[in-house]
Amino acid sequence: METDVFSVSNIYKRQGDFLLDSVSLSAMNNDIIGLIGDNGAGKTTFLKIIASLISIDSGESNLPLQEKIGVVFDQLPFPGSLSIYELEKVMKRLFSTWEAEKFHNYINLFKLPLKTPVKKFSKGMSMKLNIAVSLSHQAQILLLDELTSGLDPLVRIDILQLIQDYVRENNATVVMSTHILDDIDKIATKVVLMHNGKFVLQKEMKDIPDMHYLEKKFKEILEKQGEN
Repeated sequence: METDVFSVSNIYKRQGDFLLDSVSLSAMNNDIIGLIGDNGAGKTTFLKIIASLISIDSGESNLPLQEKIGVVFDQLPFPGSLSIYELEKVMKRLFSTWEAEKFHNYINLFKLPLKTPVKKFSKGMSMKLNIAVSLSHQAQILLLDELTSGLDPLVRIDILQLIQDYVRENNATVVMSTHILDDIDKIATKVVLMHNGKFVLQKEMKDIPDMHYLEKKFKEILEKQGEN
């Protein structure tokens, strides 16, 4: 019997005026969960909770060790003065499962410079470096925040294929936030719609006829919210 890779139940988290309000989610191997919602819905906050980067106020959580989690957020989490060459030395110390050969394969694939300080990288280059690191330490869960934001369409397709291949080859699990419904359509197995700190819709992709259905549902939720 398959067990959950992670699960959270009825979790609450207040940050200033924002409240993550009684959200629950579980995931198994090979799940690719698309997390969509408007700005300020709480997508990044939720991903940071799964990554154990911020604590919850209440609720139950069953999360893996941080070493088993690969994260890609909008900002580079590395010191800007480091080059990729220097950064890898740090990664080797941080992750006992670090795979140098795989990392260099990704760096070569993305054509990233080894000796340039990462603070000089463009947004697209920074995202590719984040991805390369996340896929190079045998992560079982990938948490991807606006993964394809700032990437040109052809690169975006290649990155999505890379993630899909990684999941298949490693029996991994993905939770990815995005504003791009086409990303969900291409690789997600489940979708979660988030609004005002709540999960307002959770469905298997096989039960969603097309992306117009999601657009319609989201519009209905926003209209209902406006009436209240």
